Amino acid sequence: MRSATLAGLVGILLAWGAVVFGEEEPYMALRINEVIADNATRGPVDLGGSTTDMVEIHNTGNVKVVLGGTTAAGSVGLSDTKELPVDDPATPTNEGILWTFRQGTDILPGGFIIVFCDGNAVQNLCEPHASFKVSADGDEPITLWGPVGTDGKRQILDQVWLP
Repeated sequence: MRSATLAGLVGILLAWGAVVFGEEEPYMALRINEVIADNATRGPVDLGGSTTDMVEIHNTGNVKVVLGGTTAAGSVGLSDTKELPVDDPATPTNEGILWTFRQGTDILPGGFIIVFCDGNAVQNLCEPHASFKVSADGDEPITLWGPVGTDGKRQILDQVWLP
């Protein structure tokens, strides 16, 4: 009985430490590392051999981050907008506005993932292909969104504007 009490106390202290010392969700370690718009020559190339617009995401943390949950709401998303519509950001009404990673996609600690931004849904079955293209005008940001939280909203994890 005493070991169960001790184990419970340790669990409480660990939870308390996470709150007091501000331990972050692993999603907060994700950063947009590079964006290429209007790409005609720079690699890497996608499976079809094309050079397309792309976004590189970096996991700056020390744990694996699961990008693709079992639902769109539980997945990390990417968009070329600064805010999502007022309705639930996980609903199909946002198709084409918010692209989410498919189930089973993750980034290891210190790792990177490339998302090709060409709207090619067929190739998205093989490698990440977002449902939008990157504007070279600098008139829209690339925004990385966390999964839908308990408040029913997505949090911005990172956002960059092209020059």
